[in-house]
Amino acid sequence: MPTTTTDIVTASIQNFIRISGLGNTTTYKLLNEGEIDSVTVGRRRLILMDSYFQYLDRQRGTPAASPAASPPRPGARVA
Repeated sequence: MPTTTTDIVTASIQNFIRISGLGNTTTYKLLNEGEIDSVTVGRRRLILMDSYFQYLDRQRGTPAASPAASPPRPGARVA
C-alpha cells in the first residue's frame, strides 16, 4: 500500500522540505515562530506534519478539521 503525505506523522527537516516544497530559510522561520511544531528524538529534529496541515488551514483562512469531522489518522492519539 503506497504511503501518502497524510499518512506521515513526522518528517525530518530535509524530508519536510522535499514534501512541502518550502526552502530551508522558510522552514526554520516557521519553526522559530512557532507556526509549525517539532520534536527532538535523540539528535534528530522531526516536524509534526499535523502542525503543518494546521498551518496550511490557517493560511487559507479555514479552521482545521475537528476530530469529529474526520476519522483519526492511523497512529494518532485520541483525546
